[in-house]
Amino acid sequence: MFNILECEGVPAILVNPQHTKSLSDPKTDVRDAKWISSLLRHGLLRASFVPEREMRELRELVKYRSSLGEDSTRTLNRIDKVLQGANIKLSNVISTTSTKTELSIIEALANGESDLDKLA
Repeated sequence: MFNILECEGVPAILVNPQHTKSLSDPKTDVRDAKWISSLLRHGLLRASFVPEREMRELRELVKYRSSLGEDSTRTLNRIDKVLQGANIKLSNVISTTSTKTELSIIEALANGESDLDKLA
């Protein structure tokens, strides 16, 4: 929501929710809105640090890149687990996973190759 308001040019501040807690009243959206607006009018809200848009976008890209790496690792681990479930222990033969050699062996096995010399 903050990004949308920022794009539209609407001034907005991000505040720590612990600073806006109402202590005794039962919680409703209308009461919360009145309470927060009252705190803002009296200058009792302190804006949290929000990095510039470019920095936030860069952070998103870095997080996305990291999640892609994790997805890749997760997929390779699942492939190894499926192969081990079929009594194919490539991890005993090949030191590193996700190499061209391993992928070509898996492809050959999938195509029905069973000659050990050709697989080696």
